[in-house]
Amino acid sequence: MLEISGDSFGTGGAAAMSAAEVGSMDGCPVAPPPPPPVGPVPPPPPAVHKNGACSSVVTGNESEQVPPPPPLPFMNGDCSAPPIPPPPPPLGQMPPPPKHFEYHHGALRLARSGPQAGAPDTDIRRHIRHLVERCRLETTLSSGQNLIWLSHVNTGIIPVLQEGPKCGLVALCMAAQQLKDVGADVKTPSTDEIYDFAKQKGYTLQGEMFSATYMAQLAEELLGCRCSVLKGGMPQHRLEIIQHLARGYPALVPYDADRNHEPICKRGHKAHWAAIPGLILGIDQWHGGLLDGYQQDDDPHCRDLYHALPDTTAPKLDWSHVHQVFLYARQGKSRRLALWKYELLHESNIQLVEMCPIRAEEIELYVVPDDGVEGGLSGKVVLLFPPR
Repeated sequence: MLEISGDSFGTGGAAAMSAAEVGSMDGCPVAPPPPPPVGPVPPPPPAVHKNGACSSVVTGNESEQVPPPPPLPFMNGDCSAPPIPPPPPPLGQMPPPPKHFEYHHGALRLARSGPQAGAPDTDIRRHIRHLVERCRLETTLSSGQNLIWLSHVNTGIIPVLQEGPKCGLVALCMAAQQLKDVGADVKTPSTDEIYDFAKQKGYTLQGEMFSATYMAQLAEELLGCRCSVLKGGMPQHRLEIIQHLARGYPALVPYDADRNHEPICKRGHKAHWAAIPGLILGIDQWHGGLLDGYQQDDDPHCRDLYHALPDTTAPKLDWSHVHQVFLYARQGKSRRLALWKYELLHESNIQLVEMCPIRAEEIELYVVPDDGVEGGLSGKVVLLFPPR
């Protein structure tokens, strides 16, 4: 047997040898020991909440801790989730829309209409400036004239939208408001009340009004006002209509309405009614005292526009100096205050001669005068006055 001395390995050398080495030396091979068992992964260090913030311990020395990250926007001293927003209010309790917006199928959108009654005076003036700019451009291009514009309009009328063929009744409803505003002792019924009365009297079946005479009789009987039916077309009554509107009284005019509700010529197939609450006069000069009842527009780009004051009943001018007339208009398919050229409305009014063929096939569903649409509407204008 081989002897192993301590001198060869030093003191304790045998003890330093592994069991595998010993086994190999004495001729008995020994398998290597199995690897140590893999133990569970140690858990991460616990989180330490310090001063309400979330941070992790890196070392045992707090001075060597990594500073905590900035809190998320929804964390208010803790790690809670953001609060759930409240549900939207039901449609019946929706708050009023902001200025110049309206609700459409529950969604908020920019209003398509112009300034409404009760809006700030600056909004009404701004809308009128846009309308007058159109008049100015059209006049300059057609005749090259630079005119002074006198505006007479009642801005206190609340727009009324129609349901079904009730355009004439809606126009009468808005005209009643205007008469009331000028101090007339008249009734201001709703569209439904006007419809019930007109149907009872036999003037209409579904709300249609194919007769200017029926319209005047309805206004006198229900509102208590006085009416005058002009015949033969608007040009031959030009001065009478201008003076009537300048006094602050309304007029009702039948016409054919285009898709944008402006006058068009369709032989009566698109017959519609409009309430005329005022007008704009384009004059080439004035003489002393003319502008006493007017206020010049404060827009530096509209210094040629003058607004009639509430007590101004008629301009003091030579009517031969009136070169252009534009009529303000309201009708039941839009809340927007419109402005139409006098001649354009006349051309549409005078050619109302027949019903739409589709309606003519069901003529028994409507009240049509004996002289037909042409006798009832063509060239007719209804002027409304306060009672005596």
